[in-house]
Amino acid sequence: MNWEGEKEVNPSQGVLIYGCTFLDPSNSVPGESAGILVKDGKIAGYVDHDSMKNLDKDQIQLINASGLSLLPGFIDCHLHLTGLSQGLPPSSWLIRDVGELLIRAVRQAWELLMAGFTTVVDNSHNGSIINSMIRRKEIVGPRIIPCGKGLAATGGAGHVPYFPERLIRQRHPWAITCDGVDKLRLEVRKLRRDGSDWIKFWTSGAGMSDRDQWTDVHYSQEEMNAIVAEAHRYGLKVMTHCTCNPAAKMAVTAGVDCIIHGEGLDKELKGLLSGNDVVWLPTLGILRMLRNPLGLPVRENPILSKHFDNVRDYYAEGVRIALGSDTFADDMTPFGRHGLREIKELMNAGLDSMAALRVATVEGGRLLGQEQSLGSLKVGAAADVLLVQGRLDLDPSVLDDAAKVVFVMREGEIVKDFLRLSNHPPKDFGPFRQLTGV
Repeated sequence: MNWEGEKEVNPSQGVLIYGCTFLDPSNSVPGESAGILVKDGKIAGYVDHDSMKNLDKDQIQLINASGLSLLPGFIDCHLHLTGLSQGLPPSSWLIRDVGELLIRAVRQAWELLMAGFTTVVDNSHNGSIINSMIRRKEIVGPRIIPCGKGLAATGGAGHVPYFPERLIRQRHPWAITCDGVDKLRLEVRKLRRDGSDWIKFWTSGAGMSDRDQWTDVHYSQEEMNAIVAEAHRYGLKVMTHCTCNPAAKMAVTAGVDCIIHGEGLDKELKGLLSGNDVVWLPTLGILRMLRNPLGLPVRENPILSKHFDNVRDYYAEGVRIALGSDTFADDMTPFGRHGLREIKELMNAGLDSMAALRVATVEGGRLLGQEQSLGSLKVGAAADVLLVQGRLDLDPSVLDDAAKVVFVMREGEIVKDFLRLSNHPPKDFGPFRQLTGV
């Protein structure tokens, strides 16, 4: 057999997907490949047309994917598994039963996976719990990188008007109010203790009240420095919400790994991002929603027009961009579907289809420091594989319908197979696995 990889592999122990069109943003698939072999949860190699003729079809699971496109699983580097069905008003976030929210968040995680998001970075109080349940194989969901709750200054993103601070701290879905260098360092340690692999904080306003403006800078340079230094001391990466240039410049100076939103970035910031290898998550879809209440075309909204142009220009000039959808509630940002829209928004901003897919896969893996295993079709990478009806590289409208993602494999396990391509389709439909021995 003519396998592409360092070691000879035994196809009798694997799954071979063939007949598909490879959409490979990482440029890892050999040109003569007719199929991809998955073994032990990883991509084991590729088989050419001649080898296909000699396969012992009784010793390997063959999946005929003719007419479908194969690509790596998507990576969403910023969302909130809140369990919220309703995004507004903020008061609704605090009055729901926490058990109800957790159960709904489990379903939201499953919906992300069904839409093709095999890895997500979660900023909420639910992510660590759900991640543990997924790793124990009690439920079905994506690979979750937990942030826990983000750090917010008094009066900022962690504030909900007219509610007592103690209740807000207990029930807020994604933020903790904390101020001062020493208290912020302590909170970072607590987040690490409770399972966070990333730290998030708000450098600027989030529009939570008339005292919380998007142009506000919420932390001092010393406070930002303390958050980043403490996180990095433990090997945790840091992302930050930035909605104005002064805050973004302070955050980059502090050493953050990633900025979220980044509205109105200027030429100085472009140089700072590139020079410091800081990744930008432009969150185009959520900004189109929140910054454009009249629903105007992008070119008729000066804020959006500049933001979309920056995505196109910055990417062309080498600034690293990854996908972050800021999905947070069922009604405003449906889980999975909103993330697919974000890929399409990248195309609307001027990225070609393969560049947008690269942002949604390869660049996410790089940001997470796992580019050898996530967001790629490289031999040895995790077998996070999607089959999609249609050609995403030719027809962006495929992203309008999550049902077009007809097959999802995560670490070699088939978790979605709506066309029954496999001899062993998943037993479970929905997030909860069937119990054995009952």
